[in-house]
Amino acid sequence: MSKINATKVAKYEAIVKKLEDNQQVWQAIGALQSSVNDIKNHLASLRTPESEKRPRGRAKKIVQPVTDYTIKKSLKTLVAKKVTLLAGSLYAYAIEAQNNELKGLATLDQAKIEKKNDKQVLLAGLALLDIAKTNLQNLAYYGVSQEELNTLEVILTEFKATLTKPKAIIVKPEKVNKVKINGGKILREIDAILEEKVDRLLLRFEDSHTAFYKSYKRTRTAMSKKSVAETTVTDTIADANDAPKKGRGRPKKVAVA
Repeated sequence: MSKINATKVAKYEAIVKKLEDNQQVWQAIGALQSSVNDIKNHLASLRTPESEKRPRGRAKKIVQPVTDYTIKKSLKTLVAKKVTLLAGSLYAYAIEAQNNELKGLATLDQAKIEKKNDKQVLLAGLALLDIAKTNLQNLAYYGVSQEELNTLEVILTEFKATLTKPKAIIVKPEKVNKVKINGGKILREIDAILEEKVDRLLLRFEDSHTAFYKSYKRTRTAMSKKSVAETTVTDTIADANDAPKKGRGRPKKVAVA
């Protein structure tokens, strides 16, 4: 790992943990999830753990997981909740309209939905969403809005993306086993992600989730303290099969925003 200011890295990690602990608040915003993943990848690139070292010898077939299980589980729960609310309105409408077929489709509750497998949950949600779109004018009387359907559609799209099967990739051995790590550049890229994306996207939760937003802002404010205003960075060359080695040259003092 590059010789970087350990305190600043710890603060980045604290921000990531703060966001992941409150994922249920912002999980519908794909850009936020992408930004969090980018920050985690940048932090991981400062290290060369055994699992990330370039292989020697024969090529290996490795299955890469497409999504984090916890993310998929959270989305499934959210889908079940939203579908249950929509099903309640559809059921009430079916009773009034004496539509037994629709009543049968809308006989769902959250516990029943969550017991279904992932594909069944997705199909059930899409089916009810299509019915609701077709009958939106009548369903307005039962509390269903276009905004609610738009939100459900976004969540279903996010959930569908987590169901992609893992793909096998072939990892070939590399002749060059040295990786140069530019610690200063990585830190600046993380700062840019936080300032230009995460901070701005989280503004929408300032009123709706005040406690979470204030807690996040406190963590971010700590980043601007003078103790971490400047970071001494020494680039290192990490051998893929050995411990990291010091690079040539004197340490460079890099100003980090």
